[in-house]
Amino acid sequence: MNSAASISQGSEYLIDWARVKEYGENSYSITLLRCYKPPGYEPATQKAKKSVGKGKKNKGKRKKKGKGGSNSATGSVKRFASSINRAKAIIRELAKCNKWDYYVTFTFDGQKYNRSDLVSLLKKLLTWIRNFNRLNKTKIKYLLVPEQDKDGNWHMHGLLMGLPVDHLREVDYFRHRIIYDWDKYATKFGHVRVEEINDINHVVEYLVKQLTIENTSAVRNMGSKLYYSSKGLKRAVVIHQGHLTKDLENPDFENQYVKRKHFTDFDEVMDHFN
Repeated sequence: MNSAASISQGSEYLIDWARVKEYGENSYSITLLRCYKPPGYEPATQKAKKSVGKGKKNKGKRKKKGKGGSNSATGSVKRFASSINRAKAIIRELAKCNKWDYYVTFTFDGQKYNRSDLVSLLKKLLTWIRNFNRLNKTKIKYLLVPEQDKDGNWHMHGLLMGLPVDHLREVDYFRHRIIYDWDKYATKFGHVRVEEINDINHVVEYLVKQLTIENTSAVRNMGSKLYYSSKGLKRAVVIHQGHLTKDLENPDFENQYVKRKHFTDFDEVMDHFN
């Protein structure tokens, strides 16, 4: 289904190249890349350079680049913003490509744990989930996003699958969804809220909303990651690529390098290529 890419001689990039990803049932995206380097492609000029340079030793040490002052600071801000956008894209992808059962909020009892130590909390939580799976013969998988309270303490929002309902206790019914307590978690760590998912799109936007500049800075300062996910989760699949014949109007995201828009209708997606 992929379109063949034609690359001009001496060039290693495709200009204004569009890729279609499928996230799951009735969930697609078109990503327009201003400049795209196909994986594995290497122009002849680059191969020649490698061949000439092979076996030669560097005759001098490279000069270290000086600190760039304002340019360095600007670059750092751009890299940080890019890392947030990448994390948001991956969270959206993992959320939409997998069939999650529950949206969850994990909190921690301050009498038992140092709630300001994110790394320690995550280590204890993820170890406990692995042990829970082993002892109860369950296959719980997760996607978790840390969030810092105004007092500096941490809690988690996320998605769960594989947690049998007989491990949960119904405590409320709110806005057409059942709210549960997870007693074993509550005994070990503290208050927990487990909710049925009615609209994954609404839930995932709430998750990525946690990735503010302030929160992500706090996460990085703790030496932690912006999100945590189980191994083996499904990822989006590229099902088509080529040049667009129709403009990608009203994109969900756009910067100088990329433009992206999500769709629920495959025919509408392919209409941009025909």
